[in-house]
Amino acid sequence: MNIDQINAALTEKFQAPCRDGAKRQIIFQEFEHYYEAIAWAIEMVAFKKKFSGGIPERDALTFIQAYTKEYFIMDQAYRKFCVSFDKERQSDVLKPLSAEMENLYTNWYHTELAVKWSATVAGELSTSWPIPGIPQQKGFFQYTIQKSLYDNKKSFVIISDALRFEAAEELMQRLNTEIKGSTELRWMQGCVPSYTRLGMASLLPHKSLSMQGDDILIDSISTKDTNGRRKILKSYVNESDVVLLNDLIPMTRAELRTTFKGKNVVYIYHNVIDSVGDKGDESKTFQAVEQAFEEIQGAIRTINKNLTEANIYITSDHGFIYRRKPLEESDKTTKGDILPLLTNKRFLIFDQEVDLPGAINLRLDYFFGKDCGLTVCVPRGDNRFKTPGGGQTLCMEGLVYKKSSYR
Repeated sequence: MNIDQINAALTEKFQAPCRDGAKRQIIFQEFEHYYEAIAWAIEMVAFKKKFSGGIPERDALTFIQAYTKEYFIMDQAYRKFCVSFDKERQSDVLKPLSAEMENLYTNWYHTELAVKWSATVAGELSTSWPIPGIPQQKGFFQYTIQKSLYDNKKSFVIISDALRFEAAEELMQRLNTEIKGSTELRWMQGCVPSYTRLGMASLLPHKSLSMQGDDILIDSISTKDTNGRRKILKSYVNESDVVLLNDLIPMTRAELRTTFKGKNVVYIYHNVIDSVGDKGDESKTFQAVEQAFEEIQGAIRTINKNLTEANIYITSDHGFIYRRKPLEESDKTTKGDILPLLTNKRFLIFDQEVDLPGAINLRLDYFFGKDCGLTVCVPRGDNRFKTPGGGQTLCMEGLVYKKSSYR
């Protein structure tokens, strides 16, 4: 069933009167999410038509530039389609279209993108992950926050766990319609493997980085929790603080001014999107993105209204991959016989060089320093390692690039 057939089916089912303007408005409101779903489905079909020959193989820099300019639209349209589909009360009418869009996204776009990007990584970045000339997540503090300090500007850094690029692009559009001034979206190359512990550590100032069990240490200090992160930040910027976004929003003006008086750098941690994976409720991933938007916008309103002028940066530790169709057994890669230091569905970290079939193997010297002796193995394409538990539709880690959205 195509879009025209679905539209005809809905018209026949409801026989909605539409000559009167007021009635048309009522009808639109009643079927708003239906029409939004149709619009995003059209966006996805248009993307497929534009790249009917497939996503081309490209060098790493060109690939990332293409994603940030146009490929991301498919991820965004799929997310928005699913959000609208979930809100539509007559979603049974849209089910045939939903199946088509799931097939288009999962079996065509996602496979195309993942396979082509994996080939680029294997051919170009396996011996040295950082792409010359591209801002690195690991250098965020040095090249962004430190620069603001040199310019005598205060900085609030909102780090929203798993806020991926396409979501940041929508957030930018929302902020530009709401706040004074302008918001811009910039991107940087994320760390690999792309997961919370590594991503959070990379955004903090540091002289040395090391791995201890499942913890990442900065200058021998744990980065697991806010206390450790606060200690690290204060060791580089004395007048600084670390807070949770959910603690900031309900603060009164007096509490805000007391808490942040004299602070030049404030890191604000936010965890909504990533937490749905932690709770095992993967079906709510896209709802969590909408909630993240609302909470971040609320935090920015609070800061702008109650505190002195400052730069506000919004960034993330990593993104996420989500599809509603569960993984097939053929989409899973075996882990091999060597025992890893750290096991995840999208990566394995070893304390020796390994060469796993069906995986891309990269040394972690670029992150932990020369001769660290650590190697990460990531399944090619959208595959995941065979491990027990959830993660059949949502995945937070792997080989990704990353964004930084700020004003």
